[in-house]
Amino acid sequence: MTTTSDTAISDPITDSGTILYRISACVGAGNDKVCSDESPAVPVEIPAVPGVPLLSINKSAVNLSWAAVIGVSSYQLERKVNSEDWLLRTTTGDTSFSEMLSGSGTVSYRLKACVGATESMVCSIQSVEVSAEFAEVTVITIHTELLGTPLS
Repeated sequence: MTTTSDTAISDPITDSGTILYRISACVGAGNDKVCSDESPAVPVEIPAVPGVPLLSINKSAVNLSWAAVIGVSSYQLERKVNSEDWLLRTTTGDTSFSEMLSGSGTVSYRLKACVGATESMVCSIQSVEVSAEFAEVTVITIHTELLGTPLS
């Protein structure tokens, strides 16, 4: 049980499943503390962690796909390129994602399963991560045709 004066708490949940929350309001302190009855239990479903995505890179074209998680409404996919920070790439109901990268280095993707609408979305606590090397291919064209007749 957590007691707080805040209107929000962060709960260190470590696994998937259903968690029940009850809320009551209190005023005063010590022996003078008076609390309301607890609210009815509010269930919060924490989705399972998705399986490791399949990552393929052809030159700088990235394709990711993963198996659907039962009961999940969407997935959050984050990307990290080289030493950059993690960046939310997309929230999608699909089980695949494609994009083109520029430059070269190491790209990492982190995937979480989520349930609920955008404003009340709850995502899996843990994520799965996959990484690979990539390199942008530069095509150089050299024209070898002669530009006229050499002078004598």
